Amino acid sequence: MAPSWSELPPELLGVVFLHLRCLADRVYFVAVCRCWRSAAARAAAPTPPQPQLPWLLLVPSAGAPCFVSLLAGSARRRISLPHGADGARLCRAHAGGWLAVAASGWRACALVNAFSRARVPLPDRMRVPRHGITTCLVVRAVALSAPPTSLGCIAAALVCGVSNLAFVRPGTDRQWLASDAVHGLQDVLYHDGEVLRSFHAVTNDEAVTVFVQEGVQGAPALSWSGDHAASWVELDGGLDGRVLFLARGCSRAFEASQFGGFQESIYFLDDTSFDISLALSCGGNFPCSDIGWYSGSEIIPGIEGFPSKFQSTFSSPTWFYP
Repeated sequence: MAPSWSELPPELLGVVFLHLRCLADRVYFVAVCRCWRSAAARAAAPTPPQPQLPWLLLVPSAGAPCFVSLLAGSARRRISLPHGADGARLCRAHAGGWLAVAASGWRACALVNAFSRARVPLPDRMRVPRHGITTCLVVRAVALSAPPTSLGCIAAALVCGVSNLAFVRPGTDRQWLASDAVHGLQDVLYHDGEVLRSFHAVTNDEAVTVFVQEGVQGAPALSWSGDHAASWVELDGGLDGRVLFLARGCSRAFEASQFGGFQESIYFLDDTSFDISLALSCGGNFPCSDIGWYSGSEIIPGIEGFPSKFQSTFSSPTWFYP
């Protein structure tokens, strides 16, 4: 009789475990049996945690949510999303397994963690100081300054409504605070700089507006800073050794040298437009056919292992940062 999988030598199991680069593969490994879990613990103890590239998270019209990892081939793996996130519209992600999700129509958003199942509700109303009114809003994408359970976290959102940009302190504020509308707003990202921590709003004419936090109690969460103008700097000779993953509200850069087989490149999703009618209705299709990557010399349609075309009645795909 052939020996069972649990009787494989621990040393061999440890070697196999260390060759698994994707976090999901390691989770599946330790779930096989107690012997495999013990071998993994011994192998991982002296080594630092493996850096992770983002997963592509998909919420299909039929079937369970799933993801594809560049570190683990082309297989789609199922993922269990917290209550309220399954079937919701994905409004981007934050490191540590956090997702911003929105129900259909004008209903509220929330920040949920796919691993801990934590949930931080977000308001469904926006205060507009310039007009002295409070209105509904539709959230398009959310960027975070820190994990939403941490003290001082601020969320910035691309929104549809009286303004196109709003801020809130998750779990603290009862309303979003509208900024003055930013003409041609395309994206917003948080920059944790050594000198200045701020949100950067990027427009379609490549202008960058910087929003910094005010320290006065009761003042707006953030305000435009004319003293800290940002500008683009052209990189000569490539991306300075980085791999970029682009999507509204959650673009990130990684050092290519940390991931064997990866070179300077840019991975992008199809989120150039936003049809508000899809967010307000049920049953529409969120298309995503323009997924691809830039190798440094040419744009290559499609990404190996990723769906070439994808439609969902719930949400467009998004990057997910484990």
